[in-house]
Amino acid sequence: DEESQKEENQKYFSFLESFLNVEYKTDDIVIEKWGEFLYENVIIFGTIKDVNVDLLKFVDGGNNLVVVARPLEEDDEPEAALPDTLRETAIECGVHFSDSNVVDNFRHAEDSNENILTRSITAAKPVLAREHKRDIAYKGLGMSLEKNNPLLLPFLTAERTAFTAPVAEDEGQSLPQAMGTSVVLAAGLQTRLGSRMTFVGSTALFSDAASPENVEFAKDFSVWSFQGRGVLRYSEVAHSKMGGNDGETYRIRDHLTYSVKIEEFVSDRWVPFVATDIQLEFTMIDPYIRQSLKYNRALNDGTYGLEFQAPDTYGIYKFAVDYRRSGYAPLIFYNQTTVRPLKLNEYERYIPAAYPYYLTTFSTMGAFILFGFMFLNLE
Repeated sequence: DEESQKEENQKYFSFLESFLNVEYKTDDIVIEKWGEFLYENVIIFGTIKDVNVDLLKFVDGGNNLVVVARPLEEDDEPEAALPDTLRETAIECGVHFSDSNVVDNFRHAEDSNENILTRSITAAKPVLAREHKRDIAYKGLGMSLEKNNPLLLPFLTAERTAFTAPVAEDEGQSLPQAMGTSVVLAAGLQTRLGSRMTFVGSTALFSDAASPENVEFAKDFSVWSFQGRGVLRYSEVAHSKMGGNDGETYRIRDHLTYSVKIEEFVSDRWVPFVATDIQLEFTMIDPYIRQSLKYNRALNDGTYGLEFQAPDTYGIYKFAVDYRRSGYAPLIFYNQTTVRPLKLNEYERYIPAAYPYYLTTFSTMGAFILFGFMFLNLE
């Protein structure tokens, strides 16, 4: 119930209340009303009967969701840890919860091989703000992730000796659902819109009774889950002809400059974002130019710039930046511009490449004059 959950996870919930307005509910959970979502972030702890909204629709609306399963006790059915509705939601995201607790006969606490220990933390910056080197105690369900889903990001996995209890029979041998480091204990998913989902196999990971490292780890990835880290924004986009004024129309083969400021949200403030793999594309259906933006270390305020020559094909172009990296909110923006051909009075009067043709023309004229003079004056 609500009071027992708050009491067991008091440190974690107090941490959430430090940067979020937290509301606790166990019954009559209404997330959507009159076509509008009432919350931006939802965390489902343990079992819950139902909510009045499609959770995937809630996430597609730009909101964040955390789903935490309850560890199975003896003689519990799988649905006691996580209802089928939440399992189906996770499956649609490429996350498959096991039907039993994770077991490790080599790396576990003294009381039970279901109380496993692990240091296999796979998430890096920006999901986690610091490195976690101590063992994390865990008792709960395992998960397996779809291999071909680039949006999934495992946070914590089991050690190589771990497995889920056997649940199927194959030629007389019992097979576990997942084994080794493929057993995921906590994972995140970031949609292409930037909203985030986090799946955790055990409420015990957040408990006050767990080791301090557990709670610190849970706090760390929760900040990311609720958009407190890994969020990027852009501003001050500018492009112009080199040595000229800003404009919306350029000539073919003009030398152009482009600049943009990119910042990252860290610890309640925006700081300059420094990277070497942000690319600018100058596109007209297909990219004609694709080059890496260079960070301006002299300004050191998140400003990136690039100088390049416009192609010799006229048309409607876009300055496009499409930056997608694991753990970071997608950064996608573009500006439209026109590249026109040269006007008649803008071409060179004499083109060096045409000198042979000029020589041919003048030599033909001279030969004609000489022939006419000789034809008229010589007998």
